[in-house]
Amino acid sequence: MVLSLPSILAVVGTLAVRATAQHGPPSGTPTTNGTASNSTAAKGAPSGSAAAAHGPHAPTPADMLNEEIRDWILYTWAAILVVLIVHRGGLFMVQYIRTVACLNNDTQHYFRRANRTYGSFKRYLFDSPLFRLRHNREFKLSSAINIGTLPTRFQAIFIVGFLIMNATYCGYSIDWFNPKTSIVLGQLRNRTGVLATINMIPLVILAGRNNPLIKWTGITFDTYNLIHRWLGRIVVLEAIVHTFAYLVNKANNAGWASVPKSLANSQFLYTGLIVCASFLLPSLRGKSREKMIR
Repeated sequence: MVLSLPSILAVVGTLAVRATAQHGPPSGTPTTNGTASNSTAAKGAPSGSAAAAHGPHAPTPADMLNEEIRDWILYTWAAILVVLIVHRGGLFMVQYIRTVACLNNDTQHYFRRANRTYGSFKRYLFDSPLFRLRHNREFKLSSAINIGTLPTRFQAIFIVGFLIMNATYCGYSIDWFNPKTSIVLGQLRNRTGVLATINMIPLVILAGRNNPLIKWTGITFDTYNLIHRWLGRIVVLEAIVHTFAYLVNKANNAGWASVPKSLANSQFLYTGLIVCASFLLPSLRGKSREKMIR
């Protein structure tokens, strides 16, 4: 089995989440609600049976909210998948009924009449180009930066909606006006880390040509590849914000000189830094390829 870069990153991200859940943050560092780990009980964190089940690092309200947001994203993808499969099944049933009805009947004219409503949706939404006549054409910001192909109008609506959803989740219920910067950075760090990790699941699934969803939903590989590219950009942005939130928070608490020491002494942090840096490899590879072609 050949391992691709996205699959390796997904495995590393899963291991990082498990390590965080098992060991929690280092002692004396801000937790997801911005308070020190030794003051969790004073802030209304779960106690009693919950504390006994999770040890000294019981989940805080911010941790529980991050888990809820993770579940919301998974439910959203599951709902989209169910709708697409049901739509595919409906089209299959219509085709089957049409075949049976027309098999031994040369006089029926029911299926000759076009559905104007569905035709309008296909003309102005599903199959329509994003801008006038430009449809599925290559789009570049420069000679070295290739964004991919222009999406259709419906694909653009889906991509923009997913961007807005992730941006909303990144800032939802974070105490932005708290005078303690460590609290804000701690919450932002954990939130973006959870979002980047959970978005890797559809990122990897949509990347392969043997994707089973192609057959289940009837959507082409080119469409899934387009969504895969934009998902990758979202994951990269969230990972960068996650890394900078940790670095700035660490520098504010102990100075920039403590940052390389913490990375060198923690395999967990060092692995996360490697994963974040590896996200930049595709863009560097693209620029190198352009120079080689020239």
